[in-house]
Amino acid sequence: MILRLRRTIVIEDVTMGELWMDNVRFCWTLEDPIREQVNEQGWFWRPEFKVPQNTAIPSGRYPVEVTWSHRFQRPMPLIRDVPNFSGIRIHGGNDVDDTEGCPLIARQRDISSGRIWNTAGLVDRLVSRIEAAPHCTIEVTNP
Repeated sequence: MILRLRRTIVIEDVTMGELWMDNVRFCWTLEDPIREQVNEQGWFWRPEFKVPQNTAIPSGRYPVEVTWSHRFQRPMPLIRDVPNFSGIRIHGGNDVDDTEGCPLIARQRDISSGRIWNTAGLVDRLVSRIEAAPHCTIEVTNP
């Protein structure tokens, strides 16, 4: 299974987008600011771009697995092999104060306030779909 996190809106310190599953939009996303740079070859990442707990993960393709989260005390999707990041989970939340580099997911959003909400049961649905697939990756793209 391939998840696609399409970043579509960048507003100061908020990055908003969509999470797609099986070519259907699954939910809205919210992340910290994109700190990658862009040149004539496209987006690129360097470790010095990272601001700890205040940076969206670099665009790219990463394996995803469901593992136990000590922080959330339940199984959660973990995005693996992200350069210069660790412990990146897909989880619910409302604004950039909830991210610490992780993509947040929700059913509703307000672009003007940079907030998302209505997350009940959404992570459980995502976990079920990931666990049912033989393997899962996430493709993260910038606007």
